[in-house]
Amino acid sequence: MKQVAMADSIFLTKTDLAENPVSKKDVRRLTDRLASINPGARIQDRNDPAFSLEGLFNTDQYNPSDQSAEVREWLNAAAYDAENDSHGHHHHDHSHDHVFDVIRHGKDIQAYCLVLEEPISTMIFTTVLELLIADKGKKLLRVKGVVHLEEMPGRPAVIHGVQHVFHDPIWLDDWCSDDHRTKIFFITRDLPKETIEAFFNSWQSAGNQLKGAA
Repeated sequence: MKQVAMADSIFLTKTDLAENPVSKKDVRRLTDRLASINPGARIQDRNDPAFSLEGLFNTDQYNPSDQSAEVREWLNAAAYDAENDSHGHHHHDHSHDHVFDVIRHGKDIQAYCLVLEEPISTMIFTTVLELLIADKGKKLLRVKGVVHLEEMPGRPAVIHGVQHVFHDPIWLDDWCSDDHRTKIFFITRDLPKETIEAFFNSWQSAGNQLKGAA
């Protein structure tokens, strides 16, 4: 379960052995289960005629330093949005909380997205992320997203991390679309979305109060 949650790509093998309707149905169930655990992972079947061995070794597709047009594919944000919409939640409804649950996997593993409507200061974002890593690092199976920082309104930052290990942010030259909101996708173990939301909301509220007082 943990390996699936942390994966960029998942490769299915020996699916050619599923020759009867029951076995083929089991393969479909497995694929659906894997997709529910990690909506952002690319699932490829070794026996698919379109399968290429290059996909096993090509890590460039996950390199966010490429041009911004390719970042959405790297994040595979559409997979999360589609799952979210299919469960009846719409992130364009600004009247409710902006953390939506994509899908739950029992009580331990969850996948969800944090959406921040307003830009966040670099100091606050760095502080929150460092606190999360220090206190909840083992529970952060996967974190990746695009962040709108106040100090860099025209250059979104792409972040990517697994547990306590986070890569240096990549700065894009421009946004991928007209949607300039921060979107951070989490796959966590025993770390509910309410905790992530509380971390960000409390610190951002404190920062806004300080700016208002100044």
